[in-house]
Amino acid sequence: MAKLWIIAVTFLVLLISSGASLGSTWNGNWSFHQRIDLGIDTSNPIFRNQAVDIHIRFNKPCWAINEKENSVRVVVYHDGRWSELESQIYNLHFIDREHIDSCNLVFIIPPFADGKEEYYLYYDYNRKPKSNYPDHVSVEKGSFYYEPIKGYSIEVSYCKILEDGYCVFGIGLEGKTVGVELAQRVVKLKRNAKEFIPKNWQISTSFALIYATGGTNNVGTDEKLVSYEVLVDGNLMVRLKVVSESRNGNIRSENIYTYYYCPSEEKRIVIDMHHYVLEDCISYGPAARGGGFVNILATRSRSTNIRELNLGFIPPYVHFFGEDGNIKEYKLYQNPNSKTYQWVISPEDDADLGENAWFSMDEGKNGYAYAVVFSTLKGIYSKGREGVQLVAGSIVWIDVPGFEIVGAGISAGRNSIEPGSAKVLDLPKGLAINATVEFFCTYSGGYLKVDEESRAFRVLSKLNKRVVGEGEIKEEEKRTFTLTVIPSLQWISKPLLAVLFNVPLPTVEVKLYRNESLISMALASRGKALKIDREAPLKVRVDLKNLTFLQTVKFPSVEEGDYVVKVFLNMGRISKFVGYKVIRVERNVTCFVKCKPEGAIKVRITDQYGRKLDNATIELLDKGVVIAKNSSNKDGLAIIRAPFGEYDLRIIYNGLKVSEERINLNWHMVRNYRLKLHGLLVKIIDKFSLPFYAPISIYLIHEGKKLRPSFGKNPFLFQNLPEGNYVLVVDYKSSHVERFIPLHRDSEITIRLKILHTMKVKVFDYRGLVIDRGIVKIGRDNFSMEKRISNGVVSFRLPPGVYRLSVILDGRIIASTDLEILGDREVELATIFTSFFFPIIPLALLIASTISSLLLGKPNLHSALTIASISLLVFSMVSPVWSFYGKKDNYKVTSNIFLLPPLYIILKESEFLVCGEIANLPGEFYLALWLVSAMIMVQIFLLIANSRLRKIQMSLACIAIISLAILLLYLVLHLSIGTFLGTVQGKGFVDMTMPDGEMIHLLSKWGFGTSFFSLFASLLLTFLDFIILKFRGAVPRSTTSDHSRKGS
Repeated sequence: MAKLWIIAVTFLVLLISSGASLGSTWNGNWSFHQRIDLGIDTSNPIFRNQAVDIHIRFNKPCWAINEKENSVRVVVYHDGRWSELESQIYNLHFIDREHIDSCNLVFIIPPFADGKEEYYLYYDYNRKPKSNYPDHVSVEKGSFYYEPIKGYSIEVSYCKILEDGYCVFGIGLEGKTVGVELAQRVVKLKRNAKEFIPKNWQISTSFALIYATGGTNNVGTDEKLVSYEVLVDGNLMVRLKVVSESRNGNIRSENIYTYYYCPSEEKRIVIDMHHYVLEDCISYGPAARGGGFVNILATRSRSTNIRELNLGFIPPYVHFFGEDGNIKEYKLYQNPNSKTYQWVISPEDDADLGENAWFSMDEGKNGYAYAVVFSTLKGIYSKGREGVQLVAGSIVWIDVPGFEIVGAGISAGRNSIEPGSAKVLDLPKGLAINATVEFFCTYSGGYLKVDEESRAFRVLSKLNKRVVGEGEIKEEEKRTFTLTVIPSLQWISKPLLAVLFNVPLPTVEVKLYRNESLISMALASRGKALKIDREAPLKVRVDLKNLTFLQTVKFPSVEEGDYVVKVFLNMGRISKFVGYKVIRVERNVTCFVKCKPEGAIKVRITDQYGRKLDNATIELLDKGVVIAKNSSNKDGLAIIRAPFGEYDLRIIYNGLKVSEERINLNWHMVRNYRLKLHGLLVKIIDKFSLPFYAPISIYLIHEGKKLRPSFGKNPFLFQNLPEGNYVLVVDYKSSHVERFIPLHRDSEITIRLKILHTMKVKVFDYRGLVIDRGIVKIGRDNFSMEKRISNGVVSFRLPPGVYRLSVILDGRIIASTDLEILGDREVELATIFTSFFFPIIPLALLIASTISSLLLGKPNLHSALTIASISLLVFSMVSPVWSFYGKKDNYKVTSNIFLLPPLYIILKESEFLVCGEIANLPGEFYLALWLVSAMIMVQIFLLIANSRLRKIQMSLACIAIISLAILLLYLVLHLSIGTFLGTVQGKGFVDMTMPDGEMIHLLSKWGFGTSFFSLFASLLLTFLDFIILKFRGAVPRSTTSDHSRKGS
């Protein structure tokens, strides 16, 4: 009897080991489960912590009341363990009140993903307890108004996105700040920020459709909110829709913003953009193009008095993936000094995005980066030319003692300019722009992390099913087939016995590869005698029809394409590569793989000097398909294993094929290779034979491969190049240079780029008047050139670089500063020179006023007071009404506000530099100064008239006018200067950006100028004259009439 039991148990074990396996399950309380096939290689670290948002169709009815009460669970099987993943469902399709047959499913790829994990969806027909996952993300609406300085306000209505209690992004609904509209603008906040307030803002990106209308003016869909709606607010994802349009109603945007929980330091938000042109529009001006729809904007604000305004920064670089397949780099102006755009990439540069489309403002290869990534460039426009073009530049909004606001940005828009084609500057009625992009932020990865993210985003954009309309899902049908593999090694694979008895029994493992990436793997076994319901693991039934004689592996749901099937014989921890087959799957197919002993070849690689070379790739190929490969170590050694047979052995170094031969692989082979490698040094110079200053794109092409320099600064060094013919490519903006180079030894080459940018300099004196004589000299290193000033303007054509610019008048330097040229640039430069004829005007006015007063009446105390008062008024118009002086070491800043003409001029000096600038302040400021000047002119006219008439009423009018002028002037200074520095008159430390780019902490003092006190003195004299007229010298009207009659 005992023998019969042993035989029965043995038969059962053998039967089960032939293919039937009860397997493990996550939780037996759930009746159904389905495997989730992501179809992506999660062994690539770029997919870790990324969100999956897919549409699921259930094989059985799934119990669900709503998004929070349901039976849906996502689990992962990895390293022999089950783990439940937090998940979220939405877009539920009900078949009755408590059951659904489909929904959208969101979960996060875990940080331990290595390509070997398996994902499963568990659900049930009956009620299950709530999952009680943490609510990681949420969305809240808010608004605020803040006007620290008159004319500089922040008024915004927004939706803030919260992640674990911290504010990550804010989405503008409506509002404006410093001339920037805020609708459809996403603001990235600092880490651990809890409030959506300006001091927490880092950088922002607009997803509004905008077109230029001259100067810095534009029309955009960021001007007027139409509606907003929160579409989804779950525990892992929030989604909202914002609809806005331009004030003229000609263009409209309907954008959907989706934020997925990001457990890593990188943060990302996905935007489905939908822009519509409702009426014909035309773009014009220096920034004209056929519409921009994405713009990253960085601002830097510095305030001495208001700490809340010390925020922001200007990233040093702009990078993007160009249409030639290379990453382009441009430097941004850190201290712009122009009220108009200072381009580093102008519309005329024709800077287009390439297939791997992204652009960023960043710190370089490492550090922070803020980027926009496109899922694809295809089909963005409903009509017109394809492609996305970039522009980038900087601008200064205000730069005065105590307050500074500068900005820089990069914008993507329609492909408006192409060489040999007409400009596209119109936005035709009916044009629609639809694109899916991601706003991505990293604190340490730099632009290289952005490039990685772009590859992940493009893959996930195809996987994730985005909602196109209300409940509508966009799905792509994929053709899938079943691949059955029959290895020639039969009846020796015992996977279950190896697991049950924990002994090193043989197993045959089959792995499926596509494009050298592992897609799937399984152990060979016979067909299952016991049928197990995959949705209900506890239901087991006998199925003799499924029993097979041969051990096989079936790969279901294999997409159409080319694959490599590899067979391994495992014994415990020992694994032998014993067979392979290259196959194309375009229907259900069965393939037989012949197995052979595993062979090995040891390869040693050195250069011509005997130095060992690491990181060389050695490949074994069969008919051009890579079967096995390995890389050499620091000793120059690599061992490659594959089944016995003939192969092509290929050696690749620095991405280039350096050797290839046919071998017959057997047990233990050895090959030694000596590679002849050379270096190439490339010097790039400009038209003036100086080292080319701006960042460029440079690479070598050899046999279709691109090689980057080992040393990435000018001069550029390419190392370890095998002998052969190369093409050197140098790109800068729209300039493209190619040079054929036969390389047979270490070589050096010089390339001259004749790129020139236009620099236009407008020269003013210290009172803002144009200087129309003198020369402007410009120099860099040993190069210099000079031109004469004509009508206050001089223009130069210069290569990129930092130049010393000097204005020379009558042999004396009246201004000198350093200017960085990265593109066409306009500069307004004030000097220390004051035109001679300017003081003549008020002097002539004073003389004329004095003569008029004397001619209209006999000299007396009244006329003397009148002349003195007029003199003070004239003096107030030409002297500073307010002054500032700051100094530290060799740095000095002097600034004055004048009434005639109204201007705020700032003069900055360092050891070798001195230059001035006219402050850019709100128009209301200068309008008020003009009004004060007009009141002073009226006062002078009334004083002259009253010197003869001696009317008390006219004296009162003079007192009222001058008092009103003083009051208005004080209010203007208090609302502007008093806000910038805290007080109108005082002293303390003030930060200023100097001509050499240094931020200096100046010990400063400031206060009312002689003009202000002159006005007060004039008021006192006028009041004294009024007292005299009232009590001693007023002429009654009747008396005047009597004298007139007597004279008659």
